[in-house]
Formats: sequence, C-alpha cells, structure tokens
Amino acid sequence: MHRFYMSLMTKRLSLGLLLTLLLASLVFPGCEGGGGKAGKAFTRAGERGINRLLRKGRREVRRSIRQLTKRDQVPLEEKETLTAYRIMATEPSWLVRERRYESYYFNLLTDLIVGDYDLNPETGQARNQKAARAIVNYELVDSAMLARAANPDLRLLVLVTCYGDYGPRGNQSPAQLYRGFLEDEGLQRVLADSLRALLSHPRLMGNGVVLDFQQVPEGMEEPYFVMVRNLRKWLGDKLIYLKLPPLTAAGTHVYQPGLIQRLVGTELVDTYIVTGYDLQRPDTLSGPAPIESPGPHDIARTVAYYREAGIPDQQLVVEFPGHGLVWESRPGRRFALRPTQNHLPVRSIPRGKRTYAPDSSYVLVAGSEGDQWYTFDDQRTLRPKYQWVKAQGLGGISLMGPGYRHANEEQWQGLAGSFGANPPKLVYPAIALLLMCLGGGIVYSVIRYWQVRNEIARKRSHQWFYGLSLFMISLVFIACMVVTIPTEVTAGSGFILIMFPFLRRWRSMARRWGIG
Repeated sequence: MHRFYMSLMTKRLSLGLLLTLLLASLVFPGCEGGGGKAGKAFTRAGERGINRLLRKGRREVRRSIRQLTKRDQVPLEEKETLTAYRIMATEPSWLVRERRYESYYFNLLTDLIVGDYDLNPETGQARNQKAARAIVNYELVDSAMLARAANPDLRLLVLVTCYGDYGPRGNQSPAQLYRGFLEDEGLQRVLADSLRALLSHPRLMGNGVVLDFQQVPEGMEEPYFVMVRNLRKWLGDKLIYLKLPPLTAAGTHVYQPGLIQRLVGTELVDTYIVTGYDLQRPDTLSGPAPIESPGPHDIARTVAYYREAGIPDQQLVVEFPGHGLVWESRPGRRFALRPTQNHLPVRSIPRGKRTYAPDSSYVLVAGSEGDQWYTFDDQRTLRPKYQWVKAQGLGGISLMGPGYRHANEEQWQGLAGSFGANPPKLVYPAIALLLMCLGGGIVYSVIRYWQVRNEIARKRSHQWFYGLSLFMISLVFIACMVVTIPTEVTAGSGFILIMFPFLRRWRSMARRWGIG
C-alpha cells in the first residue's frame, strides 16, 4: 500500500484511539459523580478500569496533540492545497512503469493526469490499445484511489495525445491522416466511446480527459473546434482540459485568438494548461522554463498571449517540466543546444557543483568531460516562478513528470511552501467533542439514575444548575464547531440553541394538559 496513505491512516487511527480513551476517562467520572450512590460507584469503577489503560498513554497523547496543534510542524502528508489554486501532476506511462509515484504526496494535488492514450488518427482508437487498456491496471491508479479517501477532491484524468507523427500510410502523409481525423465525426465518435468506456471503468472512475494535440495542420481551426465540441457532447459531464503549446515560432499553429475565443465563449473547455517550457533559444544558454528572457519567447509572453485571446486567469494553469536541457560548448565562450537528445530527466543529470544564473532563473551544472553543460530548475529557482503564478492571479500550476526528478521530498517541500496550507487545528474539534460528551453525560445521568432525578425534583436550584450547564455547554460547543463544520450544520445547531429557552414553557404546558 502507498507509503503516504499508510502513514496518514496509522497516525489518525492511533491518535483517535488514544483521544477516545482519554476523553472517556475525563467525561464519565465527571458527568455522573453527582448522581447519588449509584453514580459514585460507577465513577470509582470507571476510574480504576480506564486508568489502567491510560497510565502509559497520556504522555503520548499530549505529545501528539502538541504536534498536531502547532501549525509550523505539520508533516507533508498532513498538508492541504490552498483552495484558490489547482495543483496538477502528469505521469506518462513510462514513468508509471518505473513506480516513481511511490514517493508522491497526493494530498498536495488537486488533479492527477495519467496516460497516455496516444491517438491513432486512422481508426480513432489508441495506437497501442494494450497500453491504453493497461491504464486501469496501473498501481498508480490504485494509490490514487486510496488517496481519495484522505483527499476526496483529487481528480483523476487520462492524457490523450496526438503529435502528428503517425504515418505515412499508403499515399497519405501524417498531415493528411491528421486532417482526415479532424474532418471525420465517425472517427471522433470512436474516440469518445473508447474514452467513455475507459473513464467509467470501476478501477479508474476517471473525472475527465486532457487533450494534448500538437502539430495541428494549419487551416484546421474549424474542424478542430468541431472535434472539441463533439467530445464535449459525447463525454457528458466529464471534464475536458486543453493543453496549449508554448508561444514559439512553430508552436501556436491552430491555437489562434479566434479559435481560443470561440472555445472560451462556448465553455467547451474547463481548464487550459499552458506549456511553460521549450521556450529557450538554441544559441543562448538558458533554462527550460524562463519567466522572462531577453529572447522573443518566455512564460510571461506565452501567458499574455493566451490571456489576450480571452482565457480567464482562473482557467489558466502553467506547466513546469521535470527535465533539463543539454548544451555543448562552442568556441568563444558560446553555447549551443545539443542537436539531438537535448532533453534529460533531472534525476539523470550528473551531480556536480551547482551554479545559479544571475537572476536565479535556472541551475547550471558542468558535465564530467567539460564540453557539456546542463540547465534545469530546482526548488530555489522554481519558488519565484510559483510566486509569479500567484501574483498574476492564475489558476495554478502543473508538474510534467514529477518522476523525472529525484525520489526525495525536495520538490514536494517547495510545492507545499508555495501552495500548501496547514490543516485546521485540532483544538477546536477536540473541545467540541469533549463538550458533547459532557452534555451527553449529564443527560445520561438524569435518565439512568433515579437518585439524580429525585435530587433535581427536590431542589429547584438543581434544575437551574443542570439547565444552565447544558445551555453553556451547547453555546461553547456551537462556537467551536463553527470553524470546523459546514454552515448548514452550524445553522441547525444554532436553531436548537435558540429554541432551548422555550423548553421550560412547553414542559409546563404539557403538565397542564396532563401530558408527561
């Protein structure tokens, strides 16, 4: 079972058991001690039995409560995501097979994108149908399903890719096959049926799809729009996210302002993921994801382009890579991007002395032979980029391949530092639970023991004592629960508290009519 889930459930179960025993020792002796001989006898027996269980556990309870009520010492598995932002992670199929997900903290994510469903434009089905069907058997999916117990807001989506690299087939080039799919609603219906069957699988229970269509042939704006509209209709209530290319000379293609405005105006897409990498110049040393650069392309210009096209800020999510770039030295202290295999996972970059760019926009590491250099992002360079996303009021961030990085907590610590929130303190629900037990103990002692009822009936002051005690307990209980439970429940409790003073009048009327 996933390490995060096991750690979380073990802590909660052990702490819950210890708190229950402690509350029992505090409540029952105090609630029933005023109820005559039977109440006192119960108190003595209860104290002896419960104290045996708690003699060695009270110190651990106090330590656990102190740890969970200190907001600056919350462990990563207890962190929550700020509700104003979307935190996504895309895990391609080859990383899933490497089991990199075992070190993930799913509680820090709002969306997990798994894949990939690589489209065959000739049939509308997956190019590798066996790999597509295997998505539901991923242990990553099992871990995500378990994590939903602790993070019910976690959404699971399937990545659908089409990069224009399929073909040629016969006399048809890859571009012609691409065009044929975009113009054939029958093939699009096959895709929708396959995705709907995949998303509804009991092992997956997916929430939607992410469309990553690259190298769309020029002049296909209208067929592309019709395809998205058809998928929206055939997938029903499933979410549709659209991955947008970076703003480069060859990157925008069909994603012109006119098409973006139509997609936004018809509300066909729920979220737009902007690719925030592959923005470097091949002849200038730089990082893979610059916010601002002296060149013509960077994240700021890309986001501004899609903003001006009409995408609302809250629907824009910037994706950061888990890979770095490989550079080669050139005469005259110049660098050039290696012609082939110039992308390398961060975990595969040789370890060495890290040199940060003057503006801290990337990390530079020299290769062992001195003729190659590597640039990438670590948490020191990503932190200001995360803050830039927040300052711009955007919807959040996406991590492309968290498994590309080393299996440590560094990237998750950085993510939690920028977008994580501490869970609410347990002091208020603990007080509310204690008060609920105290109030229940008072009512139980009145119902269970005739000595208590006789004492209340004999002295009017005792009636006021019990009544005011229940009133004050209810008042403080509601005050504590206001910060921990939904408004509807709080309103219901408030109504009961308001009606409490009328109980005495109703009791008198009942006696007058011979009832009770």
